[in-house]
Amino acid sequence: RRAVASVYLQGLAGGGLTLPHVPEWADPVWHLFVIRSPERDALQARLTEAGIGTLIHYPIPPHMQKAYADLGIAPEALPIARQLAAEVLSLPMGPHLGGEAAKTILRILNGSRLPND
Repeated sequence: RRAVASVYLQGLAGGGLTLPHVPEWADPVWHLFVIRSPERDALQARLTEAGIGTLIHYPIPPHMQKAYADLGIAPEALPIARQLAAEVLSLPMGPHLGGEAAKTILRILNGSRLPND
């Protein structure tokens, strides 16, 4: 998973996506690799069309879910939560995913071949 995350971080850097921040001292195990983009739905559609599954964790902000309705928080009260729910996308991650599969995902997200191909 660390190798896949490294491929993602290097291949998506500077591409207009918000990538996970990794402090210099950290060595995450990468249960999830969540990116952010205002074009999330289009990115997800391109990946889906290529047969690559993604997930949207918390597509509905918690304050807008039925379980929290009794709190009476207006949908517009938490604009950052709403923005995140509209922009986050979890890319495939796990021990089943090799470097070549990760590079294929990069090609789709970047809309072209990778510079080092």
